[in-house]
Amino acid sequence: MVRFDEAVPAVLGLMKKIPTLHARMREVCLVRDMAGAITVILPDQLLDRKEVERLAKRLHTCLGGYSPGQGRILLEHSDLIDKADILDSPQRLQIADEEAFLIDRLLTNQEWLVKPVVENLPLPTAAAFSIKGGVGRSTALAAWAWGLARQGRRVLVVDLDLEAPGIASLLLDELPGFGLVDWLVESLANQADAALLDDMLRESPLNQECTGGIQVIPAYGNKTLDYVAKLGRIHVSAMDGKGESLGLAERLVALLQTVAIRHASPEVVLLDARAGLHDIGAAALSQLPTEVFLFARDDQQTWEAYGHLFQHLQRSRCVEWGMRKKDLRWRFNMVAAQTGGSESDYKRAISKSYKVWSDYLYDAPSQDGTTLNMQEFQEFEEHAPHFPIPIYLETLLAKKNFLDPAQKPPWEVVERAFGRFITEATSRLPGFQEKSD
Repeated sequence: MVRFDEAVPAVLGLMKKIPTLHARMREVCLVRDMAGAITVILPDQLLDRKEVERLAKRLHTCLGGYSPGQGRILLEHSDLIDKADILDSPQRLQIADEEAFLIDRLLTNQEWLVKPVVENLPLPTAAAFSIKGGVGRSTALAAWAWGLARQGRRVLVVDLDLEAPGIASLLLDELPGFGLVDWLVESLANQADAALLDDMLRESPLNQECTGGIQVIPAYGNKTLDYVAKLGRIHVSAMDGKGESLGLAERLVALLQTVAIRHASPEVVLLDARAGLHDIGAAALSQLPTEVFLFARDDQQTWEAYGHLFQHLQRSRCVEWGMRKKDLRWRFNMVAAQTGGSESDYKRAISKSYKVWSDYLYDAPSQDGTTLNMQEFQEFEEHAPHFPIPIYLETLLAKKNFLDPAQKPPWEVVERAFGRFITEATSRLPGFQEKSD
């Protein structure tokens, strides 16, 4: 019996036994459907008819439950109804350490590996992501917004954690009429506009003590109805008036474009993405060219989970040997969340981060040992993507409320925990420079 993890290697192994195929594996594409069944696509007349029939029989017998049937397991280009759906698919990615290609038909998490839908966003934009919840991601983003507003900056915070909203409650004492979920749904009907945006924005009470200001777009507003019904539609794709696809990422770009042309538009946008391996995370990290801050608490479960994500991202169209300028990895910044106060605590987090990056996402010597043009980093190299920005545990912040005068922490306490994060994260935003208080 062949298991899911063994199916692709088994198919490649059988094909490599045929000299004609072995020499032309770059022309081979495997398509794996949502149930895991694999169909092999070959150029026309690469094999004669008898060879095709023999190979189809062997593949069908080998794959067992992961075969779509002997008559469908091996197809040629002329058998395809739409060749472009295979040959030009954005999901057509080279298999790691192989010459052949694979298209994975997924119900969700399809978008982690594609290129951003635009080259540049209209405003400097950061996205905060965590592989697990409970690491203080939303609190850190709220503190960052507060710190920037104290410096005289205009900041927009957007709650992308639609299935577990939270950051709005840290920054607002009253919701606006509508929220992000309303924009995403109205976009499907081409009805998301500046008037809707105006009813999605709310000023933070923290602005009263700041020379700048914070605006927030929450997940939902006080007029939002049928939230669960809307939530079930956020991943639906539609067509705009020009016939262009409107997926989740495209609708977020349209939101930022509408924000950018408003009077007194923000100088920076902070997106609070949801935790976990989810399509919302894919939109914020991969499909939008954001500066990404990956929050990690130093525990085994966190590093194992990041290992799974990084292993998947190896296949991204934006991850290339040598880490050129547009490589996805340059936009990633690790954050050592809830770090203890000792130097050894921080060094341990650095080492764990370096190991998972080295094991799964940094360039590694090729099978023949080639290292030419390979991008290499040292473990304690401060400007490397793996080197985390620390956020320190601060007991005086426990159960504090940024908005309640009776529970509001002094800025000095906030700065002890988040000061270095605010400074370094701000310095890493392209086209945006930090001001002093």
